[in-house]
Amino acid sequence: MRASTIIPDPAALFFHWSADPGSAHRFGKSSHSRQFGFTLLELLLSIALLSILIAISVPTLGSLFGEQNRLQVVGKIEEFLGDKRRDAIQSAQPCWIRFSADDRYLIAGRLHQPAYSMLTLPETMQFVSGEFVYRLESEQLGEMDVSALETTWSAEYLFYPDGTATGAEVILREDEADRYRIGIDSLSGTIKIQRLDSTAVAGGIR
Repeated sequence: MRASTIIPDPAALFFHWSADPGSAHRFGKSSHSRQFGFTLLELLLSIALLSILIAISVPTLGSLFGEQNRLQVVGKIEEFLGDKRRDAIQSAQPCWIRFSADDRYLIAGRLHQPAYSMLTLPETMQFVSGEFVYRLESEQLGEMDVSALETTWSAEYLFYPDGTATGAEVILREDEADRYRIGIDSLSGTIKIQRLDSTAVAGGIR
C-alpha cells in the first residue's frame, strides 16, 4: 500500500503560529539578535569628522558673508553717486559730492547749497585721505549729523546737468585689507568701482 503525502493547510499553520507566542519568538529571534545602532567608536569618529568639517567650513562661510557685505556697500556707494548724477541732469543744476578723509561719510548737495544727502559706511570701512583735505563750515553740512570740527573732507567733485563730471578717484578700504578704487569719469560722468590688490594702491582721495 502506497503511503500518502499530506500537504498541510497554510491557513492552519498561520493560525497555529499566531496562537503560539513561543513560535513567534523563535521565528523572530534571528532578526532581533543584532540591534542596529552606533558603537562608541563609531560615535567618536563621527564627532571627530563633524568637528573637522565645521572647522573647515566656518572660516569659508565667514569669508563669503564678509564678501557679500562688502559688495553691498560698494553697490550702495555706486547707487548714491548715480542718484546725484541723475539729480544734476533732472534739476539742471550741478550737484556736488565730498568724501570724508579717513572716515566713513559721503555727502552731497546742490551747487552753492548745503548738503542734503549723506551715506554712512560700516565702521570697518573708510575712505582713504589723500594729499589735500578740507574742513567745512557747519552751514555747508546742513542738517547732516556730522561734526564740522572733527571731520575733514575731500575736494568738491561736481556732476553737471549735461551728464559730465569733474574727474575723481577715491580709495575705499576695509581694515587695511580689501581696497577699492572709486572712479568718476570726467567726460561721461560714469562711476566705476574696482577692487584693488594691496600692492596696487597708491595715494588716496585726489
